[in-house]
Formats: sequence, structure tokens, C-alpha cells
Amino acid sequence: MLIHNTSGTYRVDNRVRLSGRKKAMLVLGFLLTGVLSSLSDFHLERLLGMEYSYFLDILQHGGYYFLFTLFLIWILPHERKSVSFFLMIFTISVFFEFLQFFIPGRTFTGLDIFSNFMGISTAFVLFNQVYRDKKNTWTRHRR
Repeated sequence: MLIHNTSGTYRVDNRVRLSGRKKAMLVLGFLLTGVLSSLSDFHLERLLGMEYSYFLDILQHGGYYFLFTLFLIWILPHERKSVSFFLMIFTISVFFEFLQFFIPGRTFTGLDIFSNFMGISTAFVLFNQVYRDKKNTWTRHRR
């Protein structure tokens, strides 16, 4: 967006403006992540009446952060290739995992952090691949 200065010149405003709805969705997304991370003894296998499984634990963590990352990229599409955005999501996931160290019935493990990393990475790669393919298809049809 071009902004007119009082000196008669123009400058580019690259700040991203989020609607109130998107801001609320961001806050709710982070609150949901915090709540789910802090629930004592919250494991999917317990809800399903199963024994603990590494595979299900990896799937649960990776799947949640995969969906959470897609949600964040959907709200903030300009960040889809940002390394700092990727690192921010990963840092937040590590923070929430670290908090579980202090919650009875929850554990802080490297496997959970690795699963979060894989979910975030997969979401970034998949979203950017689909976006690139859509962009290439759109460009070919325009010619």
C-alpha cells in the first residue's frame, strides 16, 4: 500500500493488517494449544482405551502441530516461506512441551519435540508445494 507523506512523497507500507476476526482466531488457536498442552493426563490412547503407543504419541503431536501450522499459515499467508515464522512456531511448541514438565501426569520428552518439528516441517513443505503448484497452474492458464 502506498502512503502519502506530508512532504508530497510516497512510501510503501509493508505492514500486514489483520482483521479483528483473524486476530481473534490467532489468540484462540494459541489458547487452545496452551489448554491442550496443560491438561493433566491428556493422552489420546487413554481416551480410546488403549495402551500407550510411541506411534500414536508421535502421530498425535505431529498431527496437531501439522494442523496448527496450516491454520497459522492460512491466517498469515505472507509468512508461508518465513524461516523466522517456522522457528517461532517450533519455539512455541518447545515452550508448551517444557511447561508439561511441571504438570502432573504430563511428560517432557525429546520424542514429543521431534514429533512437533516433523508436523511443522511437513505442513510448511506441503503448503508451499501446493501453493507453488497452484501458482504455476494459474500462470499457465493466463498465457
